[in-house]
Amino acid sequence: MKAVLSLALCVSLHAQITGGLRGKVVDASGGAITSAKISLKSTETGQVRERSVNREGEFSFDLLQIGSYEVSAEAAGFSRAVATAPVRTGETASVTLNLEVGQVSQTVEVTGAVHQLDTENSQIQNSVTGPSIQEIPVGRDPNAFVLLSPGVAPVSANNPYLGSGSFNSNGGRGRGNNITVDGITATDVSTTGTGGVLGPLNFSAIKEVKVITNNFGAEYGRNSSSQVLYITKSGTNNLHGELYEYFQNDKMNARSFFDSTGHPSTLRNNLYGFEVGGPVYIPKLYNGRNRLFWHVDYEGGRSSTGCAGPDPRRTGFGHQPHFARTDQAV
Repeated sequence: MKAVLSLALCVSLHAQITGGLRGKVVDASGGAITSAKISLKSTETGQVRERSVNREGEFSFDLLQIGSYEVSAEAAGFSRAVATAPVRTGETASVTLNLEVGQVSQTVEVTGAVHQLDTENSQIQNSVTGPSIQEIPVGRDPNAFVLLSPGVAPVSANNPYLGSGSFNSNGGRGRGNNITVDGITATDVSTTGTGGVLGPLNFSAIKEVKVITNNFGAEYGRNSSSQVLYITKSGTNNLHGELYEYFQNDKMNARSFFDSTGHPSTLRNNLYGFEVGGPVYIPKLYNGRNRLFWHVDYEGGRSSTGCAGPDPRRTGFGHQPHFARTDQAV
């Protein structure tokens, strides 16, 4: 059991897709404060990193797990400044912290310190994170998120050669897109579109969807048109989860416009499952808050047509029995 847990930890850590954060600490006149100390804390896992600024008052943090971070700066003779910055996949967030004259024991929350525009690279990209993933009506088809990006259009209808996940990005070929899950290729190399590890992916376990349509960096590749990245959830300091059933039934649907029978087509799909994660906690023995976390999810389905879950031709999904992940903060 111990060996299996260690293997799961190693696999998940290497699969992380990360982001970065850059910043500068200045005084009221805009001059650099070269004596400032920086602390970066994940609001989800409690992970803390600390460092000093350079001679220009600048600092940077690389290889950060995606999520929300609290960044603070303090220096002798100045009040402590705190700001919250989101870190997304493949992006570098920028923050400028203005310190006011005062005591270090005083804390000033800085608003507007984070630059929403990623100025560190020239990628044309779009991210969907947090509750928006569950609230945007895509029918639990993660590939549908790509249509939110400018310049993206579906391939021609009833194309027999292109599967789910095939789309035209800025005039590129429908089969020219590269799709990954936590950095693992999920592109069907024979019929294009999605395949591989995307098959058992639980929609409720997705934390971020990133679509890069142009000017992606050298770390991406394989296909030349666009990059679609799915990042899955991991455990946090707070126990969180979801129990669901995605139910479709022809009794609640209208008939198709060209259906002359007067009755809707038979449709009975039940997609059910859960996802849950939190810190590793063993009463009186071990408290993994800020250190060790776990996350697991399950999804299964039943259909009157014999295909589990939603129509596999539309989503690329069939039976989705299990997808597990365990993370350790480093």
